[in-house]
This record gives sequence, C-alpha cells and structure tokens, in this order.
Amino acid sequence: MTRKRNTRGSGCLAVLLLVGAAIWYIETRQPPAVAPPAKPAYDGQAADAVRRTLKAGIAVETWRTGFHQGGVAVLADELAAYWVADDLVFACNGFARMWSPSIPVSASVRFHDVEAAVGGPTSRP
Repeated sequence: MTRKRNTRGSGCLAVLLLVGAAIWYIETRQPPAVAPPAKPAYDGQAADAVRRTLKAGIAVETWRTGFHQGGVAVLADELAAYWVADDLVFACNGFARMWSPSIPVSASVRFHDVEAAVGGPTSRP
C-alpha cells in the first residue's frame, strides 16, 4: 500500500509565512523621509542694502527675504518688492520705485516673483 504524500500542509505553511512576512514588513517599515518645505532664508545684508536706498521718512517695519535667480528677493512691509543682485538693488514694483526713486527697475523680476521667493503671500489684518 502506497501512502499519498501530504502536500497541502506545506502549502499552507508557505502561505502563512508569506502573510506573516508581509505583515511584519508593513508594520516595521519607515515612512519615506520627506523634507519639510524650505523656509526662505533671512538675508540681513540685502535688507540693509535696500534700507540704504529708501527716501527719508520711509520707515519699514517688516522685512522678508529669499533667494531668487542668483540674488536675494526682499519684500518690505508686504508692499515694496526689491531684488538685490551683484551688490545692486533693483525695484520690482511701483511701491519700491516710490520708496527708492534712485535705483534702477528690474527688467525681469516682478512683485509676484519676489513674493514667491520670500515664502508666498501673508494675510494682512
């Protein structure tokens, strides 16, 4: 009499091991490392360069800066947009032209570029 070989048991064992390994993998894997969004860096030298170009009587309370096209974008009081590159300060909108009439106007950088470089718009009260 020949005995039939029991192959069902080893198949079930393989499935159980596979399911166990899958559960272990899911439970122990680390989520992918996601870098936090980069915050714009504050560049005091660029803000000082802009401050030196302001007309008398203009007092800026808030400065935001960020890197843009090889220079530094500067937003003064959320209104005046400047771009500082190669030690030159450029006006990027009408407020900057009014507050600093002696500086050249940027041919390529505009207010929305500066605003994006410094971290986007902020809500005003």
